[in-house]
Parts: sequence; C-alpha cells; structure tokens
Amino acid sequence: MEDILLYIGKAAMALGAFYMAYLALFQHQKHFLFNRIYLPVSFLISFLIPLVTFTKVNYIKEIPAAAANSFAFLPEATTAPQTQFTLEWYHYLLAIYALGIVVFFCHLLIGHLRAMKIIRFSRLKELFGAEVNLTGKDVHPFSFFSRIVLSEKTLKNPNLKMIIDHEMIHVRERHTLDILFAEFLFLLQWFNPFAWLVRDAMRNNLEYLTDDQVAQKHNAEAYQLAMVGLAHKKGVAPFLNALNGSQLKNRIIMMKKKTENRYSLLKQLVVLPLLAILIMGLSNKEVRTEVLQESNIDVEQSRETVLVKHLVTFSGVVVNEDGTVLHGVNIYNSKGELVDETNSDGKFRFSPEANENTFLVTKDGYGSVQITNDTGKSKEQLFLQLDRIEKSSEETVVSGKITNNKGEPLSAVAVLIEGTTTGTISDFSGNYEIKVANKDAVLVFNMLGYEFRKVPASKEKINVVLTKSDIESQQSPNGVVVKPEHTVTGKITNEDGDGIPAAMVLVKGTTVGTVSDFSGNYKIETDEKNTLVFKMIGYAAKEVAIDGKSEIYVQLRADGSGKKDEVKVIGYGVQNKDNLPKIDIEKLGFETTSGEAPLYFVDGKEMGNVANISAEDIESISVLKDESATSLYGDKGKNGVIIITTKNAVKKEISDALVIVDGIPYGGDIDDIDPETIESVEVLKNENATKRYGPKAKDGAVVIRLKGSAGLDGKSPLMFLDGEKYTGDMDDIDPGNIQSINVLKDASAIETFGEEGKDGVILIRTKLSDIASIMDLRKFIAQKIKYPKELVEANATGVSKIYVKVNSSGSIISADEKVIKGATPVDEVIVVAYKQNEANDTTVLDAQNKFNREVKRVILQLPKLNIPEFMDKTIVFNVKFMLQEK
Repeated sequence: MEDILLYIGKAAMALGAFYMAYLALFQHQKHFLFNRIYLPVSFLISFLIPLVTFTKVNYIKEIPAAAANSFAFLPEATTAPQTQFTLEWYHYLLAIYALGIVVFFCHLLIGHLRAMKIIRFSRLKELFGAEVNLTGKDVHPFSFFSRIVLSEKTLKNPNLKMIIDHEMIHVRERHTLDILFAEFLFLLQWFNPFAWLVRDAMRNNLEYLTDDQVAQKHNAEAYQLAMVGLAHKKGVAPFLNALNGSQLKNRIIMMKKKTENRYSLLKQLVVLPLLAILIMGLSNKEVRTEVLQESNIDVEQSRETVLVKHLVTFSGVVVNEDGTVLHGVNIYNSKGELVDETNSDGKFRFSPEANENTFLVTKDGYGSVQITNDTGKSKEQLFLQLDRIEKSSEETVVSGKITNNKGEPLSAVAVLIEGTTTGTISDFSGNYEIKVANKDAVLVFNMLGYEFRKVPASKEKINVVLTKSDIESQQSPNGVVVKPEHTVTGKITNEDGDGIPAAMVLVKGTTVGTVSDFSGNYKIETDEKNTLVFKMIGYAAKEVAIDGKSEIYVQLRADGSGKKDEVKVIGYGVQNKDNLPKIDIEKLGFETTSGEAPLYFVDGKEMGNVANISAEDIESISVLKDESATSLYGDKGKNGVIIITTKNAVKKEISDALVIVDGIPYGGDIDDIDPETIESVEVLKNENATKRYGPKAKDGAVVIRLKGSAGLDGKSPLMFLDGEKYTGDMDDIDPGNIQSINVLKDASAIETFGEEGKDGVILIRTKLSDIASIMDLRKFIAQKIKYPKELVEANATGVSKIYVKVNSSGSIISADEKVIKGATPVDEVIVVAYKQNEANDTTVLDAQNKFNREVKRVILQLPKLNIPEFMDKTIVFNVKFMLQEK
C-alpha cells in the first residue's frame, strides 16, 4: 500500500519538473506544434519514470555448508503468527485518492453527456462549406470530435465565417482527442496542482495554435473583436470551457507576439538532460545476489565477484506486546546503515552484504532487538516482538502561535496551565513557549475580548485561533474569560416620560453599576436573579427584581431631596439667548460643604479645569453625591461628581444616527433640510431602531417625514432601479423586495452622474437582482459601461483600476481609485471602440479621471453581489479601454 503512495508521489514530482521547464522555456513562445507534443508526452512520461528500475547484481561463489562452524542467536524467535488486517493512515489516503478519481470521472462523463444531448437535439445546416449543428441554447461555439456546434443567436454575428473557420481547425486537427487524453491522465493526478496547470496549458496551447492559423487568413483585429463579443456566453462541459477574462487577454497577447525562433532548438534540447535527471533521481534501485558454481566463474578474472560463506537471507514479522504488527520498523547493520524496513503487514526480508552478522531492529516509541548470526545460514519466518517504552515524565516544551480568525497574530495573550499559577504571554508576533511537566496538562488561552480556549498539552507544537466574544467580556476569579450571565437594557424616565440622564443603576449588594446616557437609556450585565437599584438626586430610589427579564423600564418620582444635597449648584435664571453673556463655568458657582472641588466629567471625559466652557455651550448638567458618586467613581468621587453634556456632544450623537427622509436613507447634513418642509420627526434608539432598520441603525435613527410632495431637499432626484434609470413612482416598488437604498448628493452625485445628478441621485437595489457569479458580474459591467465619447474622438486609451468595498451582505459600500493593499482582483474587463481616422487635435484634460468616473458610474449601479469570495472584502476592478483599427 505504501509503495502505491510512493509511486503516486514520484509521478507528481516528475510532472511538476516538466511543467516548470515548460513555464520557463516554452509558455511565452510561439512553439505551438512543439508544445502540443511536449505537454501530453511529458504528462505520460511522468507516470512511467517511477516504474524504471536499475538492478545491481552481486555474484558470489558458494562454499559448502560443512565448512561452517558458527551459530545464530535470535532473541524471542518463534514461528510468525497469522497477521490481522488493521486500518492504517495510508488506507484512508488511498480511499480519498480513489474517491477523487470517481468524482472527477463523473464530472467528465456528465460534461460528455451534456455535449451529446445538445448535439442530439440540434439541427444540421451547411455554412461556408462546413456542416454545423445549430442549437437554441445560448452557448459558446465548440467542437466535439467531428461536430461543430453553434448557437442560433451566433448566426447573426457579422464574424460568423471566422468563428466557423476556428472550429473547423479544431475538428480537422482532432483537438478533442488531445483534450480527452489530458483529462484521463488528470484523473490519476487530480490532487496535484501541476496536473491542473498542465491540463489548462494543453487547452490554451490548442487555442493559441488555432488562433494563429485563423489570424493568417483573416484580419487579426476583427478576429479579436469577434472573440470579445463571444466572451459572455456559457460553456458546455469542463473540457469545452467558454472564454474568461484571463484566456481572452492571453490569447490576444499571444496573437500580437512576434514569432521568435532564436535558440528554439537549444531550448528544446534542454528537455533531454532534464529527463535524465528525473530518471536517475526518481527511479527504483535494486540489489540482487546470484550464486554461481565454482566451475562457472573464475574469481581471478572477475573483481566484482563477492566471496562469502553462504547466501544468507533474513525474513519474518515484527509485532508489539499485544500481537499487533508494526510497520515502519527499521533494521540497521553494525555500521548504522539502514538495510530494511517492515512493510504495512509488519514483514521484512533482506540479504545482507558479506561479513555482516549483527543487526538492530528498532522503532520510535519501542524498545529494540538485536539479531546475530554466525552460522552463515538463512533464517526464515522469524517472529520478533518490540515492547513499548513509556514516555518519560520529564518536562516538555510546548510552543506555537496565537492568531485571531483573520490570521492576524495576537500579542499579550495569557497562556496558563490549568489548575496552576504557571504561565506565560504571547510576544508581539503571537508566539509563545511554555514548559509542561505533566503529559495530562491542559493549556488555557485567555485574552480580554476573546473567547477563552482550553487545549490538551499533548503535542510540542500547538497553534491556537481565538474568536472574539459576542458581547463584552468580564474577568472571572480564576483568570478565565467568560461571558456575563445576563444582559439588561432599558430606559429611566421621570413622571413626564422624559429620559433622565446620569441616573445610577446598581446591582443590589454589590459595587457593580452603570449610569444612564443623556436620553436615559442604560445597559448592565449581571445575574438574572439579582435586583437592580435605580437612584438619582431629587428622585426617590427604586428597586426592581430582574427575574430573568432582559428589558426593564423604570419611572422615578421626584421627592424634593435635591434641595438638601451637600453639593450645591448655583446659577443664573432663564435669559434670552441673545442677551446671555459668555459666562465661564466656574462663575456658575459649584461649591461643596467640605470646600474641596468636585470631580468634573465633560462629554464623558474627566476634566480638571472647566473654566473654558461657556454656559451657552452646555446642554445639561447632572450631579452625583455620596454613594451615587463613590460607587461609580471610587474615592475620586467622594466630593461629588458633576457630569456636563455639551450641545456639541448631542449633535455628534445625532450625526452618528441613521437619518431616514421619506423612507430613504439620507447621507447629507441634517441641517441642510429646510425645517419648513418637515412634517414630523421621530427618534428611535437601541433595539427600536435596529428592529426597523437593521444593523445600520445601531447608533439610533432619526425618521423625518416631509410635507406634501417635497422630495430630497425639496428637489426631484435622479433615480436608478437595479442600475436602470427609473421614472416611475416609488410607491410602485414593493418595499419587501428592496435590498438597499443609497443616496448621493451635491458633488458626489454630479461627479458620478454629471448634470443629471445635480438634484441628487437615489440608487435602489432589489433582492431579485443579485449577481451570483463572476461571469454575471463581468457581463453586467460589459452591458452598462461606455467608452467616453470625447475620449474616443481624441483617440485616448487607458486603464482604470477601481477598488470597491463590499460588505458582508454583498452590497457595494464604496468605490475609489485609492490603492488598498490585499484587494481581491476581478478578471480584467476590456472596453473596445474603433479608432478615429481624424482625431481631435485638442488634448483631453484629465483623461484618467474621465475613465475612472465611467467605471465608478457603472460599479455604483451594481446590484447585490451574491459571490461568497467577494463578501466582506475589498475587490479591485481592472478595466482596459482599447481602440481598434476600423
């Protein structure tokens, strides 16, 4: 069994060497006929090289056994028992290998059946002297043995004759046989990446060969345009693929390449030494000993003759103490040289060199047995037993690397041995190393913000991936990061229903607590059986049992106690804004009975000096004292805490919220909306916002309804529905089918859509228009994109590279020419126009920006990309604008 795996591995290595030679010497040369022979022959030879065996024969002269007077000692040698079959790792590998062959064979068979089905239900027609099968399916033109298959739609193609000539060359030169030969050899090497590359190289070389012959009979530029026009059509079978961007680009480049025959013969001769090296390196070596009678050989005439007492052969089986056969047991001679190794059945057989009579049988994790032989006689059917060696209790060193689920290294991760105080932390590169004395030890990997991991220290190399916690983590007493047991959210209001900011929320009997935000909302994590205490100066305290609830809304009643606070707030009465002087905060007169200054917090940040804050800029002031202050801020709050919220902070929170104007997300400044056009404003927070508008409203939502028929900023914006201009009523669009709505205003709208977008642009994408494949994506772009007219008239060409961010749901969130490292490339899109005979003499200013603007215009019209490899990634579109001669 192991021999089969070794053979497959050697064949894979040989194929890799042949392909690397092709890549270096022939791939970019126009040696199409040579490549047609080299690629399949090298594929086949890679399977034959490991079968080559070189045999060395040692001739010996037999000496009568009566002359021998020695004996052999074999410890614990008995008759070999019948071995039982046991599943080993290589059995599973062979099973996976066989399964892969079956899967790819079925894939190939299905492709054949699909092609034959299309041919069976097609109609015959003679075109340009060739018999063609016409099908109603919109497929890429292909040939299958002696058949040429075209789509009915292709009959309207102005370059129909070139297409048929192309397929006639495939038929005439029997290219289908080349491809099937490659497919069948690929089945035996499906796991080898070089086999995939060689198979593709054979297909591409046949296309290069055919393109070269067609280009000699027809106009090359017209033929290239015909290829571009067919690029969007679907393929039929795995061995009859339609054009993709990479193939199209490479074929056009190869057609334009000049024929270069310099040193071609010398390059081809390099294959011979490569073949010799592979045969010497990957072939099998065998040593055989033959006994000759004295009358048949003259020792003096042959220096290669070996004189020994007798031809000695050792054979037998090796088992452990349970009677299970052991494979991979090594047998060494007295010089330390490996002479044999047990196979999968635990058996061995070898013939030692002359004068070798001591051998050591050993295996890692087991003891050893020594074989000695002084008789010069063969020993067959030996039974050897190796006992396991218990692992030493000495400490071992465990090391590895800690990363997050994106593969980024995590530094300062605590690595502890469970149940002890022994541990270490990972370095800047995420690497760690720790000594473990107990083989049953368990390592605990712990970092705030991540789920902890427990891993048995059973290996010397342990790499660990930590995932982020779903909710904010807290530290448990034993140093292991765990999730809080229960989360409670809610809102604290007064008797009028207004939110109370800076109200204290405590877990009864503990110092765990939080305060409400400026809208009265709060969030706290604790056990679901605890009781919450709600306190605020000037209001009566209130206790509420959690009892498993996740939302608790509380109303506090005023009790007048705020007049007796030790912390006094002295200020001015209500004044007209126009008459309000610039008053420093210290002039408001915050005082304490102890004479010490209170602790100040301005917009959530601790401030030592608040003298520069104008009273006009203050939105609200809250005061905490005694237990309320110390439970939240410790000793620093013993003299009281003053929490100041400025108007700028309130505006910032509003600016972070999602703004919805007449049901459409609004991307501009909320102050730009004319108040006279507003009919109503609704503010949503927390779950109320996310339930209605999803994750985009995690910072809240402001819902604005305009009066009458007023649109965005009172204007009539340009609307696009799934990339097409829409002039209907928005009420006619089913809200349940809308995937996303994006709004462009001002400069961003005009930059992308020109003067048409001066009143704003609304991009609506529906759920029914997802793009599910890369081919559909490229087809969408090809249908929408246009070669800018002024650039065609100036005979301007260029390349636009646009980096596009796609969120986890597949929606486009930005498109920019700014380079982003690590972006996933999309196959190149080529936009072709005809070159003008009399180009404008005027140089087009900013031509590159005009190319970029056209590409971004189309990209921003893209529907949702339902392509897994693009989701939550940055992708890069490479669009080439080319001009062809008329």
